[in-house]
Amino acid sequence: MTRSASPAASRSPRRATDTSPSSPNKKFLLGTDEDFNPYRIVATIDSGLYAGTDYTAVQGSAVKPVDENTSITGGTTFVGLACDPLPAGSGTALVERGVCSFQQKLDNVIAAGYSAGIVFNAVRPDCLSRVTMLAAGGIPFVFVNRVTGLQLLNVPGVTEAAACTTATPADAVGQATTIRAVFDGWGFVRLFATDIPTTPGAAGSIRSIDTYAVPEAQDKAYARNYGALSVHEVAMDPDNSSIAYISYYAAGYRVVKYTNNGIQEIGAFIDQGGNNFWGVEVWKDENGVKYVLASDRDYGLYIFKAN
Repeated sequence: MTRSASPAASRSPRRATDTSPSSPNKKFLLGTDEDFNPYRIVATIDSGLYAGTDYTAVQGSAVKPVDENTSITGGTTFVGLACDPLPAGSGTALVERGVCSFQQKLDNVIAAGYSAGIVFNAVRPDCLSRVTMLAAGGIPFVFVNRVTGLQLLNVPGVTEAAACTTATPADAVGQATTIRAVFDGWGFVRLFATDIPTTPGAAGSIRSIDTYAVPEAQDKAYARNYGALSVHEVAMDPDNSSIAYISYYAAGYRVVKYTNNGIQEIGAFIDQGGNNFWGVEVWKDENGVKYVLASDRDYGLYIFKAN
């Protein structure tokens, strides 16, 4: 990434201006995808009645991640609640939620010799939900909802309407699955056109125009070891309905121009040694001189003079 000179010093700003995500003329809106993982999880059932079905899996809080180097593949073995020591096994353990902690389940799965674990939700009113399990261990350990769990057990006729009251068959046999990571970048800044009616009760609209990301955020070569290349916050220029200022974590401070034709970057700053920008705000001093304040999580406050 190109590095520029340090920001020029300026007088301390004293008066804030409006920094809402909508443009001053209320015709545009900028939104951001704060994305700290450039890889998304793709999961598929590979055998049985539901072969080819895609599903969502949520990784445990402190386990070996499914990433570009690690995936879950092959058959699964249903081991029940896994609250007690398990017989020796291999491959992926399929575990039902309940009775004991996620950590205890994980410990038993690891002790039995499994290389991965999938926990599915229990019979309960919120069985279609997914949670981030508080568990730490050296194997991939993911959570899925009850519909997916029953499908992985090859239970016929599984539906969302009945899943929360359908008991788990004691003799169920786990099916093969693949859970892998696919690079999808660090997220985007999104530009929308807004039509806000002046008549109360009248229908308005919002329309997507464009997306923007720094090139490195969409380059797999920068997925690791370059910091978080995600966008965090946008501050709209309060006096110009085509200029916005963006804090982009390790990708620095960015200035963009937005119109009905899309988003164009017109300025950028990354200090020597890198940045970790979080917040961005537009301020004016007592003389009406406009500044952009960018807070760096490592080095403190940077002050830029807005042109």
